[in-house]
Amino acid sequence: MKKIIATLSILAAGTTLSYAETKIAVVNPVEIFSDSDLGSVSVKKLENDLKPEASKLKQQQDAIMNEVQQLQQNASTMTKDELAKKQQAIQQEQQTFSEKARILQQKESARKDELSKKFQAKFDSSVREVAKEKGYNMVVTTQALAYSEGVSDISGDVVALMNKDSE
Repeated sequence: MKKIIATLSILAAGTTLSYAETKIAVVNPVEIFSDSDLGSVSVKKLENDLKPEASKLKQQQDAIMNEVQQLQQNASTMTKDELAKKQQAIQQEQQTFSEKARILQQKESARKDELSKKFQAKFDSSVREVAKEKGYNMVVTTQALAYSEGVSDISGDVVALMNKDSE
C-alpha cells in the first residue's frame, strides 16, 4: 500500500513539474502576414506585375462592348450577311477574351498559391526559431485563443526574423 501511495505521489509531482515548465507564447498570423515582406508586400508586387495584362484585358473587353453597341445601333441598316459576319466576329473576340481572362486568373492563382506556400514555410521556421531562442515549448496562434493573459506575443520577433532573412 505504501508503494502505491509513493508511486502516485511521484507521478503527481512529475506531472505538476511538467506543467509548471510549460512556457507558452502566441503569434498573430494575420499581423505577421500584413507586416512581413513575404506577406502583403509580395501580394502587392504580384498585383503590380499582373496589372499590365489586366489592363489590356479591360481594354479588349471595352472594345468588344463598343462593337456590340455599334452592332445594336446599326443592325437595322445591315444586310443579313453583314449582320451574321459581324455577330460571328464579335463572338470570336469574346471567346478569345474569355480564354485570355481564364489564363490570367490561373496565372494569378498559381502565383498566389506559390507565395502562400513560401510564406507558410517561412512562418513555420521563423516561429520555431524564435520559440527555441526564447525558450518557449508551445506557440499558439491568436485565432485559436478565446482569452489569454500573461502570455508573450512573439509576432513582432517573427516578423523581424522573416524580414531579416528576406533581405
